[in-house]
Amino acid sequence: MGVNVNVQESDISDVLETTHNWRLDEIPNWYFLTGSHEVLMPVWKDYGVSATHSHDSSAIMHTPGTFLIDKAGQQRWYVSPPPASGNPELSLPLSVLLLKYIREIL
Repeated sequence: MGVNVNVQESDISDVLETTHNWRLDEIPNWYFLTGSHEVLMPVWKDYGVSATHSHDSSAIMHTPGTFLIDKAGQQRWYVSPPPASGNPELSLPLSVLLLKYIREIL
């Protein structure tokens, strides 16, 4: 399950496009929650997520990591965009890392 941090693009069509672009539609039973700022704020707070608009652009600045939680509700991984390095495993795009770990959970 994903939780939207971009309340400017919170329509179902926006979420479907993002899900497709990130190839998360390849995962069976994938859900991407969206809603108003007021609805999403308690979820962000529970996981220590910060999400704000950048003052100089329309970009969303948010906590970079992703929590991966298994069916039992246990946090299994915290995946963050990898730092630039010479190690190919550490340089994988976030979408590839997410698919890898999600498949392990499933």
